[in-house]
Amino acid sequence: MGSKEGSTRGKDMRDELIRNGAPNLTRCIQCGTCTASCTVFGLDRSFNPRRLIQMFLVGDNSVEIQKAWLCSTCGVCTERCPKEVWPMDVMLSARGFLIRSFPSKNVPKDRLRSLASISRSGFAFSKRSGLRARRSTLKLPEFELDKAELEQVRRLLMLSFEGKIARQLVEG
Repeated sequence: MGSKEGSTRGKDMRDELIRNGAPNLTRCIQCGTCTASCTVFGLDRSFNPRRLIQMFLVGDNSVEIQKAWLCSTCGVCTERCPKEVWPMDVMLSARGFLIRSFPSKNVPKDRLRSLASISRSGFAFSKRSGLRARRSTLKLPEFELDKAELEQVRRLLMLSFEGKIARQLVEG
């Protein structure tokens, strides 16, 4: 990592982000609406979506892109973006890039736990006791995946997180 503006590797990273979940990345006009509306930025000024998107646009894949993991995926930035860049999707695409490029070094431990849970049950969190009864009281549908649905989730994990890390998630 540590590519500078204009390098081939940085351009490759930008092109990969565009291909894998951030198709509107180049629409960004750097207005700062994403940062101004970001719930995480309000708590942690080191997470600046506008700055990260600027880095992605110029192909700078320095250590700063690790900050994409701080995105809470609340979607407020995406709702407010005047150019439909979909900043939340850009952050998710950047996470995918990090996983595919540097799987053992760039996935925070809590995210690995969530991915392992998704692989086991189809959900990022375990069900709390009494959830089924509360959902029934509220007339909400069952909160289960059948075997075929769980296999589909696992296949998607394998496609998204190539190689060793995906096998560990599915087998672990």
